[in-house]
Amino acid sequence: MASKGFKRLYLVGDSLTQQGYDVGGWVSVVANTFIRRCDVVNRGFSGYTTDYVRRILPSMLIRDEVKTKGDVVAATILLGANDAVLAEHDKRNVPLKNYADNLRAISGMLTQAGIPAKNQIFIGVPPVVEEKWAAVCKG
Repeated sequence: MASKGFKRLYLVGDSLTQQGYDVGGWVSVVANTFIRRCDVVNRGFSGYTTDYVRRILPSMLIRDEVKTKGDVVAATILLGANDAVLAEHDKRNVPLKNYADNLRAISGMLTQAGIPAKNQIFIGVPPVVEEKWAAVCKG
């Protein structure tokens, strides 16, 4: 729950957001940057795709009282790493068209909850270093 009188930053994403409070993580940097000015609400869900977030976001926005409190000044959306897995290796793959449709729908939900599109920050998925990823996959 946000502290009385503080505005909130609402962060939506997958494990890149969920684990963003790890040492040196991007969420911890945001929280430290806005300390005593905004509370950071981390809604990162490891393993989730835009399909999953599109389904759960309406209930999250209600539970977090985003519209009723009206204190969210900006939202970040960092999704796509799990959507981009190869279909032959992982059933979570989301085709590019569906990914784009899902991001539009998520933006629309945030807008309906009172977060204007101009205050929605879409963060691109970081690149993959093929050699390192291959080494991780091999164990």
